[in-house]
Amino acid sequence: MAGKRFIAFFLLTASASVWGQGRNDLMKLALRPAQFELVWTYKDLPFKIRVFQAPRSMQDSLFKMANVDSLADLSPGPELTGKVVTVGGRGLTMLYLVVQNTGDKPIHFSAAPHHVNPVSDSLGFSFKCLCFGHVYTVEPNKFWYRIVKLEAKGSQSGKKVRVEHAVFRVTEKP
Repeated sequence: MAGKRFIAFFLLTASASVWGQGRNDLMKLALRPAQFELVWTYKDLPFKIRVFQAPRSMQDSLFKMANVDSLADLSPGPELTGKVVTVGGRGLTMLYLVVQNTGDKPIHFSAAPHHVNPVSDSLGFSFKCLCFGHVYTVEPNKFWYRIVKLEAKGSQSGKKVRVEHAVFRVTEKP
């Protein structure tokens, strides 16, 4: 009888240890920082999208957009254009997407839905960005911005995730 108890105790202890280790591995994966490369391709546009860190407190202002006279009106954080954006595991970062119209006429533009590579990591994040089928307008001699959110949900492979948007001019605003 004591032998059976010992075997039962051994099996329970071993399985709990293995399950616990697996859980620890999953937790480490969930907390691993995620790296994102934001890439923009342009069609018939005289500007480039610039990316700036926004304060995390801007969560309540998600999707806010406006035309302003200068970047100083935004008080942006560091510029992240062309850099890898790192988001803590199961974390988020708020960003400003900014364009400048140096011309004397409004420019209307839109963005096609983004593509993600590796595609297997598309389930591991959320990017509340530009690609909602909207037409945006940058007024002449102004900076236009939109507040967006990049959120890691903890299932990235650890590889850098490339998020690509095609941004294009809209010649007639609907």
